[in-house]
Formats: sequence, C-alpha cells, structure tokens
Amino acid sequence: MIVISNPVAKVLAIRLSGTVEESDVETMETAFEDQLDSDDRFGLVVDMSDWTDITVGALKEDAKFEFGLLSKLNRFPRMALISDKKFPQAVAKFFDPLIPAVQMRTFTSSQREEAITFASAPADPPAEPRHRVTVLHTGNPQILGFEIEGRLSKGDMERVVEPLQRAYEREEKIDLIVVWKNYQGFDPSMIVDKSVISMKLSSMSHIRRYAVVGGPGWMKNVAETVASVLPVDVRVFGSDDEDDAWAWLKSATSASG
Repeated sequence: MIVISNPVAKVLAIRLSGTVEESDVETMETAFEDQLDSDDRFGLVVDMSDWTDITVGALKEDAKFEFGLLSKLNRFPRMALISDKKFPQAVAKFFDPLIPAVQMRTFTSSQREEAITFASAPADPPAEPRHRVTVLHTGNPQILGFEIEGRLSKGDMERVVEPLQRAYEREEKIDLIVVWKNYQGFDPSMIVDKSVISMKLSSMSHIRRYAVVGGPGWMKNVAETVASVLPVDVRVFGSDDEDDAWAWLKSATSASG
C-alpha cells in the first residue's frame, strides 16, 4: 500500500509498505497532481523502508506516470529516498548525475526527520550550465560529426537534428561520430519528445557506423545493447582514443569507395 502525507509545508511524503497495487499508484498520481496544482515547487520524500513488492499492473502504471513527470522535474528539486537497503542508494547514485534538476539523497529508516529536513530546504542554486553542440567539419560528406560539451538540452538537440536530416535526404548511408566533452547529463524531457524519438527511429536506416567518444561508463552498455538489436555498427571509445574512432570511421568510407 501507499500512504500519502504532508509532514511540513511544501513537502510531499510517500510511504510504501507491503505490496504496492495499481490502485496505490493511482492514489499517488492524484496526490502529485494536487501538489503540483497547489505549490510552485516542493520537496519529495519517498519512504521505502517497509516496501516488499509491486504487482505487474502497478509497475506498468508507475512507469507511465513517471514518464509523464519528466517535463515537470524542476517542480520538485529535492528528493529524499528512505530505506535500509542498498538498492535505493544505487538508484540515487545512477540517476543523480543524469537529472541535474533534482538533488537526490538517501537516508536510513532512523533518519526520517533528516530526510524531511533535506526535502524541505531550498534547492541549491544550479551550477552555471555548460552546453554546446559543435558540428565537426569532417571533410567527407559520408561522415557526420558532433562535439557535445556539458549538458545536452532540447535547444542543443536542434543543432544535431538539422544536419542529420540533410544527410538523410541524400538517401545514402552515413557514418556518425559524437565526441562528448565534460559530460553533464541531458534534459530528461527529450526521452518523451516526439520529434526526438522520430529522429532517432528514422536514423537507424541511414547510419552504417556510429562512433561514441567519451561520456560516462553506462553509455558503453547502452551502445552495445543497441548494436545487438539494430543494423548499426556501434563502437564506444575512451576520451583519449578519439584518433582511433576517426580511423575506424575513415577505414569504412575508404573501403566503400
């Protein structure tokens, strides 16, 4: 079950216990909508100390609900997770750098008051965003390259989409290289942006080789998964191996020429 409360002003507390059912997730959705309507920004406390399981229906409903919140993450800038297990700590460690709009911290069941205090405090001022997309001049119309510095925003994505679309209009296979510098995450709302999704899907039939240079460690796992199910040859190179990435792409265009 799920219990909703407001322990202090501008803090929404959600307590999970036992098995979470689909109706519990619907209750949580209603509480979120009410909080979003009443407060400009609020802290979030999720107590998972007594949570044991979740039904399939609840899992599907929760996934749909959380995707819908991606564009509203700036409304709850602080999130406290309460649990004595290691899983929530791993979740927070993974998602915290990916979602700069939300500061996440974990607490034990004996630290509930500290968790509420953290969630109710004003959010730290965001660091000056560093984000820039540079179109690389490759000297070869069959190779398209981008250098992405800092955090990728929806506005930055437009600088990627336009040259990609021009390349696709030539109706020939291209090779793509993306060089990440000082990776600081991306705007999570892009995950559900229809134009971004459409661009990604259409790109699959046009890209032959895709080189990723730099970026966090999890990018390699994602790239390997993509390579296993899609007709794109994907390789991930370390930040010091950019020359190897270029050599790999140029060897493909030389062979095809």
